[in-house]
Amino acid sequence: MKLVLTILLMNGNIMTFDFYNDNSAYQCDRLFNNLTYSRTTRNYKGRKQIGTFFRNQEVLLYACETRKAV
Repeated sequence: MKLVLTILLMNGNIMTFDFYNDNSAYQCDRLFNNLTYSRTTRNYKGRKQIGTFFRNQEVLLYACETRKAV
């Protein structure tokens, strides 16, 4: 099985990663946590909030799907 992790960044860029997995249910979350990091930022009102970042770009969402390896 192949695991496809797709990350959509706030600036509109889409990053796609392909991994071969061992059918673990939580493998996608582990891969996402290994690729990204969290830090405190300030929002438009000046309040502190925690954001998730990938290579200094803020992450909007991520999706994961499994495919059969060809």
